[in-house]
Amino acid sequence: MMRLAIDFGTSETKIYLEGNGIVLAEPTCAAISSGTREVRAVGAAARKLNVGASDLVSFVRPVAAGGIVDPGMAAAILSSFLNKIGIPRRKARRCTALFSVPCGASNALLGAYASVAQACGLGTFRFIEAPILAAIGQGMALGDERPAFVVDIGAATANIAAVTSDGIAAGIGIGLGGSKLDADIADMAKMRMGVQIGPLTAERVKLTVASLYAGDNVRITVRGKELLSGRGCQVTLTSADLDACVRRYGDLVAEYIRLVLDRISPRAAAFAMRRGIRLSGGGARLVGLDEYCAQALNADVVVPKEPHLCVVRGGGVAVADFSLLDALSIEY
Repeated sequence: MMRLAIDFGTSETKIYLEGNGIVLAEPTCAAISSGTREVRAVGAAARKLNVGASDLVSFVRPVAAGGIVDPGMAAAILSSFLNKIGIPRRKARRCTALFSVPCGASNALLGAYASVAQACGLGTFRFIEAPILAAIGQGMALGDERPAFVVDIGAATANIAAVTSDGIAAGIGIGLGGSKLDADIADMAKMRMGVQIGPLTAERVKLTVASLYAGDNVRITVRGKELLSGRGCQVTLTSADLDACVRRYGDLVAEYIRLVLDRISPRAAAFAMRRGIRLSGGGARLVGLDEYCAQALNADVVVPKEPHLCVVRGGGVAVADFSLLDALSIEY
């Protein structure tokens, strides 16, 4: 029986295949013919098609705000990804798949994931919350009295939790993913410069120039549309232009970390802060976020190598260990 771990995220899907490691990492998106539901391409191919032929296709993301908003399209995308790694439907029924889900996932959300798994023909599927997998993926030991403290920042959702060997001692899943900062950057460009930029452009600006280090002044020139005339234009954005919205975002991350720390015992919180708060997920790559939170919280904050892969790597460990899988899976 094949064993898979699937991080089916808003921005990107990553799949870990036991014995092979991470075998897929592609955008969770589809390009469909404008006005129809005909799928033209999925994943990386869809993103290229959207960029090259935006008037002919619509760009669809079936996972948003930590939930599955279009189960049919989600199943089509995941089925295509499984085929790509050599697991067609006839093989899928012999697979055990572990899905990462947001912290505090409701039964309705688990049901949506289950319907996608069933539509793909997966024989057995289990669910574990993302912060637990992020901790495991970083090799953190999970003890009863000494929790691991994890902040996993995806595209749509930030999952913040104190994790023990029994699961999550305290945690929240909130809409504080990287796409919130993208939206703030786009709003800033509208308000200050009178230019509209799309979400993919805003994300590129964030990845290129956003920084929490004082004095950074990287710049990028991108295309947008003048709000008054509607004409295409170029606009140059710098780290200084983004400073206010980036710092506001960093303050929110630190504030929610404090909120979760206040929900565990003072002894456990003190240990977690000495051990180090671990950032993971794509959002952890925001330049200077670790040091900014460390100063705000007076705690060690650590970003591992390849933070965006922690959850799926932790899933790979968990799906191969039956005792761990049974102990940490959510009942559904």
